[in-house]
Amino acid sequence: MWRLRVLGFLILALGDWIGTSPSASADRPAGELRIGVVLSLSGRNQGVGRAMQGAIEQAVRDAVGRIPRLPSIRLEWGDDQGTARQASSETRRLAQAAGVSIFLGGSGSNQALAMAQVCVRLSLLCLTPSATHTQLEHMGPLVFRFLPSNETMAAFLARVAVQDLKLQEVALLTNVSNAFSTDLARAFRKHYESAGGRVLQEVVYDAETPPGTVLARTGTAPAVFLPDNQNMTVPIVTVWAEKAPSRPVFLGPDSWSIPEVWALFRRYGLTAYYVTYYDPTAPAWRDFAQRLRKKPEEVSAFEGAAYDSMTLLLEAVARAESPTPAAVAQVLRQMSLEGVTGRVRFRQSQSADHELFVLQVLPDRLRVVVSSVQGR
Repeated sequence: MWRLRVLGFLILALGDWIGTSPSASADRPAGELRIGVVLSLSGRNQGVGRAMQGAIEQAVRDAVGRIPRLPSIRLEWGDDQGTARQASSETRRLAQAAGVSIFLGGSGSNQALAMAQVCVRLSLLCLTPSATHTQLEHMGPLVFRFLPSNETMAAFLARVAVQDLKLQEVALLTNVSNAFSTDLARAFRKHYESAGGRVLQEVVYDAETPPGTVLARTGTAPAVFLPDNQNMTVPIVTVWAEKAPSRPVFLGPDSWSIPEVWALFRRYGLTAYYVTYYDPTAPAWRDFAQRLRKKPEEVSAFEGAAYDSMTLLLEAVARAESPTPAAVAQVLRQMSLEGVTGRVRFRQSQSADHELFVLQVLPDRLRVVVSSVQGR
């Protein structure tokens, strides 16, 4: 009798566990594939997250009827609220409650790293559309990064700063509460000094540091490298423009690829260069803007990355023999795409290969200073 009671308990417990598993928790139509998308849809970075959401939805609309063998796609949305903790929580929720096994998301590196950790533990596929942290490509065979790494972009920007822009000295600002900022600052310093430049000083701050304090700690410098997200860049640069005794040349990362930041530099007539992964003068970019019903100068690089990464993912799903994470990952690792951001290739890697550009913000347009491929 005792053995029967124990066996009954185990059967009930097993039934409860199976009932909450991803495969049994979601009631879905036959042949439907659910893709989880986790972005900053609220919080300080919601403007970028909402813009990426629109681009992802456009990518799905464009793919229907164009990509052969594409199953019915349903997007399951998660809001990371701009925090790593919420990104982790939303990823687990969508996996358990919605039966999601393939994820796209992480608006920034903090959130993407948290998402990827959950996906590694649960053997889910994760493609990050806009995160650049170097660690992402080393987290496992199911974690992919659409953008080039901080290491790659820092090396290119450092060389251009010294050789093309003749900026031999810079002050380096680092937001220690942001994984993107610390990783990019580390990489830039290494490559900048290797190219013959000199870091005058490194100023560290966090999300709670007043912008005026950052300015006071930095003092005067001919150039400033500010690797941070737009929600910290805008207040820091604004204080600098309004109160600093001199205006340096600003160098920045791909996170400056949004109209809000361009408008800031133009408003104050500041000299600014930044590294990114698309050419705003290319015909493909103008066509993309038309599909979004915007002017080319109103479309951020993040929207292009979101569109291309979803397109890549849908192509991989259609070509895979099954919609399992392992099968899709095997195809994705061999994918290439002529997208709105240019040519994208994985080359058997977890990180996509892109042509890189250094752009200058001019009063009426963005100017391509140099390309990593064409050298212009």
